[in-house]
Amino acid sequence: MPNRAEPHTRTDERYHEKGRHAMAREQLPLQSGWEVCRMATVVDRAAFASGAALPDDAESYPARVPNSVHEVLLEAGRISDPHNGDNAEQSAWVGDEDWGFRVSFDTPELDGRSPWLVFEGVDTVAEGFLNGRAVQSFDDMFLRYEIEVGALLAPVGEPNLLALEVRSPSAAIAEIVPPEEHGGRVIPHRYLRKGSGDFTSYLGVRPESLKVGIPGEVRLELRPSSWIDDVRILSRIGDEDGSGTGVDVAVEVSGGAAGGWHLEWALTGPDGALLVSGDEARGSSAWNIPIVDPQLWWPRTHGSSPLYALAVRLVVEGAVADESEQRFGLRTISLDTDDAATGEERFRFSVNGTPIYMMGANWIPVEGITNAWRGDRARRLLDLAEEAGMNLLRVWGGGLVPDDEFYEECDHRGILVWQDFMFGYGVYPADQPAFIARVSEEARAQVRRLRNHPCVLVWVGGNENFFAWDLEFGEPSFGQQLFAEVLPAICAELDPSRPMHVNSPWGGGPYSNWPLSGDWHDDSTLKYSYKSSVPTFTAELGRVSTPSLQSMRRFMSEDELWPADFDPAVSRPGLIAWPEMWSHRAPGGAWERIGRIEDFCEPAGPGDLIRSLGIAHGEYLRASVERHRRGRPNGDRGATRRSWGDIVWRLNDTWPTIYWSVIDSYLQPKIAFHYLRRAFDPVLVSFEQTPDDLGVWVTNDSTDAVDGELALERLRFDGTVIGRLAVPVSVAPGQSLRVADAAPLGPVFVRDELLRARFRGRDVTWIFTGERYLNLLDAALDVTLDGDELVVTTDRYARQVVLDFDESLPISVSDNYFDLAPGGRAVVGVSGRADGDRIRVSALNASEREVGAQESGAPAAETVLETTAGAA
Repeated sequence: MPNRAEPHTRTDERYHEKGRHAMAREQLPLQSGWEVCRMATVVDRAAFASGAALPDDAESYPARVPNSVHEVLLEAGRISDPHNGDNAEQSAWVGDEDWGFRVSFDTPELDGRSPWLVFEGVDTVAEGFLNGRAVQSFDDMFLRYEIEVGALLAPVGEPNLLALEVRSPSAAIAEIVPPEEHGGRVIPHRYLRKGSGDFTSYLGVRPESLKVGIPGEVRLELRPSSWIDDVRILSRIGDEDGSGTGVDVAVEVSGGAAGGWHLEWALTGPDGALLVSGDEARGSSAWNIPIVDPQLWWPRTHGSSPLYALAVRLVVEGAVADESEQRFGLRTISLDTDDAATGEERFRFSVNGTPIYMMGANWIPVEGITNAWRGDRARRLLDLAEEAGMNLLRVWGGGLVPDDEFYEECDHRGILVWQDFMFGYGVYPADQPAFIARVSEEARAQVRRLRNHPCVLVWVGGNENFFAWDLEFGEPSFGQQLFAEVLPAICAELDPSRPMHVNSPWGGGPYSNWPLSGDWHDDSTLKYSYKSSVPTFTAELGRVSTPSLQSMRRFMSEDELWPADFDPAVSRPGLIAWPEMWSHRAPGGAWERIGRIEDFCEPAGPGDLIRSLGIAHGEYLRASVERHRRGRPNGDRGATRRSWGDIVWRLNDTWPTIYWSVIDSYLQPKIAFHYLRRAFDPVLVSFEQTPDDLGVWVTNDSTDAVDGELALERLRFDGTVIGRLAVPVSVAPGQSLRVADAAPLGPVFVRDELLRARFRGRDVTWIFTGERYLNLLDAALDVTLDGDELVVTTDRYARQVVLDFDESLPISVSDNYFDLAPGGRAVVGVSGRADGDRIRVSALNASEREVGAQESGAPAAETVLETTAGAA
């Protein structure tokens, strides 16, 4: 894993010795010492805002900010954990209440600077007071608020009282009166600029979790007469020899220093060494910097991701008034909408002129109980995204804009970001001038904040806004100019360096979610989707499965998990064949979105059903991604690839839930995660079976040509080789080729045989029918554990080798839930395991073995547990 970004530090001592730092901008975070109060227990709200003591029976709690009220109450023991059982329903009252936040701070030495209160995020409708005086009304959680408060501060060294009354979201929405012309097509909460995930059970909590609080940083800023408001860095990539490469810099300076100002700057390379520095003429705020021997930024699948740093200082009357450091990468982004060779429609991104197959997932908020950023959870999710081979994450428009740390991490890790504007599924009042003005302000701030990050791939107008019109109302009748005109114009003005996509899905086909134009959302669970076998680009892809049995037991009791009288048989059409609490902990319609569990044996307990759902989910992802990466519909052997991206819905869960994610809310990979990791291998070996044909493809989305010999075998489950082929293979970067035909191996007995393809260390098997129909033989696994490698071999075909361990331990494995051919050998990397931590290895048709080191340097202990091989 690439190293995390170090804090932004001064880059060259010689440069920073120039000038004095007196009267420079200073930031004083207000994080600790807050008091959170339930306003219904406060008699005199004016007294609360001015700092008066609360009544004895007032309900108040100590807190830190950023935070949300649910998390404060959980920490105080006031509510039960909403993650578990039906506790969320018992704490739904929190969103129906008004809450007060207040903190005391002393006035610092101003030294001629003006004090400003800065709120990075308030959720959502609130009034702010300083020393009892109203200073700001809040009504948009996506905006930063900045208020000059010099006239209201106490004298230096004396205390001030900052207070916010945050209104109940449900009460604020109840007061909204929609215009008659909207005809009920706009859901009431769409008039409020708050994360739409709070108003639904879609993310996994019932009835919903209406969060309220201060999820962004609050600070007092001391600003000099002038300060740096923004630095824009625009990359220029020149010729192949590097000539003409550099950056165009534009700095916005706010305030009004009477004596004039000038800018000093220093550019450092990816190794931290100073490359060049300079002084700009007084009042000049735009210049260009040539870069010699440039190092280009690439997504992680195609190279390294080096970052340069530009430090800019604002000098006013000989003293440094403000400074800013921006890290950036040298790269270009383009979006191709047609194929130059064939004229077919495409949706293909190129980085530095190289087409890149996008392999990624949708990113939603990282924690359900709060809208505040949780960096530890986010970093773990980014680790797992890397482990899965992803090079892209889509920030979903129904969620929240992540913290700066997310984009800094993605810059360093080489993970591209598809950035939605914050508009979730549905219709918005985007025909109202006041609404357009407010969201335009949001969009401008978001683009300015994120445009220097090389990871940001594309701006996208929102999630399923045109799609919602199609599904619910037909032809759009109002508000489309926001997505078709306003947001594209803002992006073109503020950031011409990357493309803007009107909405997702969208592309100009006969309806918005058309697979062969623009991007497509996989809705094949519910509808027959024309032409969708190989879409041009898939921005949502998936099926529903559960967390692991260990995770399920963390938020359900044993009786909820599998009631004594529960019968999982589908005894009539349309029956939901999982326990009642599973439906309670799943969004509506989840059962309708599961994979083909009819291919598996009937479940005898929760573990069996979890396994069937997980494998069905994984096999759907594998089959879809493999077909898309081959790039042509089944049976079409053309060399031109139609599809250029797969973004699964979704990477993570905010709550313990049963839905489309590949990582659960406890940050544990689900079964489907491992299938996806194999399908995202840059060099992919895949089988293609049609009613008429069976062959093997090699898809190369790496940076180098791959050459070698592919071995194709037909085997019985006992290991007997019926036939073997050897085929020379050479596949260029970005190419997908059908390299072998299985017909010469003869007809395959579908219940008793398999095919096996081996190429450059990859060992891929293919079976021909559902698992429940296979005539499996008992297999014997041999397992050894040596340091960080676990080696598994088998005498016969082993269906679904599973590595199981205590999920409370920080153990991670490089593969899991894989088939193993007769005589096959799998080497699985194991990290995070301490001496004595044991790993259990089994298969559907093989007894469990348990391994684990007794002490450092000792040979692995192995135990064969008596289980019934072949049991479902």
